Amino acid sequence: MSPRGVTCHVSRMYVPQAAIGSAAEAEIFIQHVRTATEVALRDILTIEPDCLVHGFTGLSFMGGLAGHTRLKEQLEARAGVRVTTGAEAVIAALRVCGAGTIAIVTPQPELMDEHYRQFFAESGMHVARLQHIHCPTALDIARVEEAALRRAMIDVNSDDIDAIVCVGADLASAQLADEAERWLDKPVISMSTALLWYTLRTMQIADQVRGFGFLLRDQ
Repeated sequence: MSPRGVTCHVSRMYVPQAAIGSAAEAEIFIQHVRTATEVALRDILTIEPDCLVHGFTGLSFMGGLAGHTRLKEQLEARAGVRVTTGAEAVIAALRVCGAGTIAIVTPQPELMDEHYRQFFAESGMHVARLQHIHCPTALDIARVEEAALRRAMIDVNSDDIDAIVCVGADLASAQLADEAERWLDKPVISMSTALLWYTLRTMQIADQVRGFGFLLRDQ
């Protein structure tokens, strides 16, 4: 997805428990991620990056706009560089296409639903429908097959929906979203595409890339 001359470097987080099947398990998982983030930042900052993309995107929606602001400020204070979050990238993408009523496809536990609804409502958008893809563990999010994702996109769609958002950066939705925009005839936003697009544009990199939807192709 990256244009020529742009390199992406990854710092992974050690999380001892990957189960997210219940609300209690999901809460524990999130706490482990918060702890692991500090170590991941320490390691990746040694390359002196131009910006930081926060890949655990669910955290950026928690607590509404105020929660997002706190997280972004904490990350930027620690990193010393510009930080892109999933929440701000998706909102920017939705504003570009003028979407007001959206549907969400999510592989994340139901405890995240209220956070998505709050964040989008406070951003002036309405979550009309929300479709879950059941994933017992965080690792299962990356294992979601294309057929299951395609069904979820179709099931969540309706005439009153302006755009569909596939949350979860680990959900392999970037290429399928490009195809889905043609057969659903509306914007389908993949979290990973939104993250890269928003990061590139905020860094004044205007290169366009085909095959991943309207954001990188046209915006």
